[in-house]
Amino acid sequence: MPDPDPDPDPDSPRETVLAAPAWTEAPFDEAAVLAMTAAANGAIAAELQLDDDVGWALLLADDAALRQLNLDHRGKDRPTNVLSFPAFPPDAVPAAGHIGDIAVAAETVLAEALDAGLPPLHHLAHMIVHGVAHLAGYDHGTDPEAEDMEAIEVRALARIGVADPYGDGGPTEGDGT
Repeated sequence: MPDPDPDPDPDSPRETVLAAPAWTEAPFDEAAVLAMTAAANGAIAAELQLDDDVGWALLLADDAALRQLNLDHRGKDRPTNVLSFPAFPPDAVPAAGHIGDIAVAAETVLAEALDAGLPPLHHLAHMIVHGVAHLAGYDHGTDPEAEDMEAIEVRALARIGVADPYGDGGPTEGDGT
């Protein structure tokens, strides 16, 4: 994996908020989580050819927070791995500015990674890439859409040395949107 800057540019429009202690405790490590977050953000931005002034906020939360967000916004009373909150309709994503927010649940990501035999940080990267793809207007509602979105995710993850999450029976995609 490239050695991303663990201290992101304070003027960057891409913000990460660590809101749950689970992201800073074993098997996670705060510095490694922040480095992977920066790498995943950069990889998906490069893959989607997003300018440096296109941004999003990433909330690294716990299952309780994602459960509440999932209930409030999707009517589903259960935690989920990743949720995306686009700021624009899929056909109106701007070329600059804030395009939305993403939330990721520590316990769910860890459990899915362990169940699939994946490194937890790699699964975190996948959830970030998946979430940003949604913010950029991609979806997986139909087979052709899913194939396009998965291809983008696989290419973005390859940029940072993360294996194809769809090629080995691992978790296939974020179950939130």
